[in-house]
Amino acid sequence: MYSKTAKFLFSLIGLIAVAIAIAYSPEANLPFALLFGAVIGGTWTPEMAIFRRGLSTKLEKVPYRVSKWADWTQDVNVNKFKKARTYAGAMSLPKPTNLIYQIRDYERMGGIYMDIPVRVPLTGKGRFGSAPLRGYEEKRKILIKKNAINQVRHAVEIQDSKMSKQVLQKPEVQMALMERGYEDLKDWFTRYLAIQPYLAIMQGYSDNLTHPTFGLNLTPKSHPNIYVAGSGKVAFGGTFNSAYETAVATALATLNNASTQGMTFKRLMNMVYLAALNKIEPIVVDNKQLVLIILDHVQAFQLKQDSEYQTYLKDAGIRGNENLIFTGRLEGTYIEGAYIVIDETKPAARISGDAGYDTDLGYTVQYGRTDYMAMDREDGARRPAVVVGAGAVTCGYGSPLSFESEKADYSAFLGDAADMIIGYERADIIDSDNYFGLGANTFYGNFSSFLYFTYGTESISAY
Repeated sequence: MYSKTAKFLFSLIGLIAVAIAIAYSPEANLPFALLFGAVIGGTWTPEMAIFRRGLSTKLEKVPYRVSKWADWTQDVNVNKFKKARTYAGAMSLPKPTNLIYQIRDYERMGGIYMDIPVRVPLTGKGRFGSAPLRGYEEKRKILIKKNAINQVRHAVEIQDSKMSKQVLQKPEVQMALMERGYEDLKDWFTRYLAIQPYLAIMQGYSDNLTHPTFGLNLTPKSHPNIYVAGSGKVAFGGTFNSAYETAVATALATLNNASTQGMTFKRLMNMVYLAALNKIEPIVVDNKQLVLIILDHVQAFQLKQDSEYQTYLKDAGIRGNENLIFTGRLEGTYIEGAYIVIDETKPAARISGDAGYDTDLGYTVQYGRTDYMAMDREDGARRPAVVVGAGAVTCGYGSPLSFESEKADYSAFLGDAADMIIGYERADIIDSDNYFGLGANTFYGNFSSFLYFTYGTESISAY
């Protein structure tokens, strides 16, 4: 004869069996957890769609656009996740590592700040004939490019309790959903790092250097070479200050008409001309000396509708089906001495009153959205064409991407984390030692990039 305890246990087991049978019955309408009057689990619960529905055991990833700088960033470049379609054609540019000047001396020397010496070419008149040289020697002038680094970290929760694991009844789904987070974190870092060169060019620094609490006390500063369609170059007096930021915002505020201030073939030619005036050093692409012009999907769309550009393609393009009019290809083409890249993730500028402008930051001009990791396409209307040449960005590299795992509560909690120490800065050149008489630590120039702003929204006249 069974004891009362045994009878109770068998009754309990029977109740659970009946409850499970009801829960899995097609006619059952009640969630499994309600049979017991409580919700079990944490990260994964019976209330989730994956529990209520019989999903395929093949887990897919959401497609996400990755900035084109990911192709030029060698430290982290993970292609496990589905690649997004480019705007027009495949990327054919070889990885030009000379666009980003990468500094690995941090690994050897330590520290978080570094000065990169830049030697000024000799400019003296020279001496002729028997004229003596002694006493006429030219002193070398050394200018400085600066760089700083800071830590970037991110983590993913794998499991918050063992009950989360228990509610996932299919082993295949359980393994897919609760796989370790290394690949997700590498994908996150790939997308994060690919945006930082844009931020460096537009605001001077990657955002891990300017964070108001955990950064390095560096304040964003707009590019000294900014051109705005319809109003020309924003005057820069040699000092990065609030007055200059106000001048940039004032110029950007004049952008309001896509038909007159959008991207055109003439403006593209202006950029190539301005690249020469700003001493932008070309890079070698397919044995050609070219500057890079990075447009976005809206600017590319506007350019293709420009009648002057269409005439250019008719007159200069090859005949037949491979003509760019028929292929629709724009990225990877050579136009007026420039190599065209299309990148939908390229940040736009925002000023007070614009959608996506974060007033909490306190910046007069904001480049990109603060939630850019969740926005894989830029939707701002004040769009810069980014013109870059050799050495446009300095990248300080303090440590590679590394991973750590954490267990807590006797292994009930599982999490994975990744971190690296890195920093991106625009390649502004500083006269730290007052060689040119303008004062120590004054701005000397930027000869590797500039921004040309046009206006355009994502809306089209008819669908």
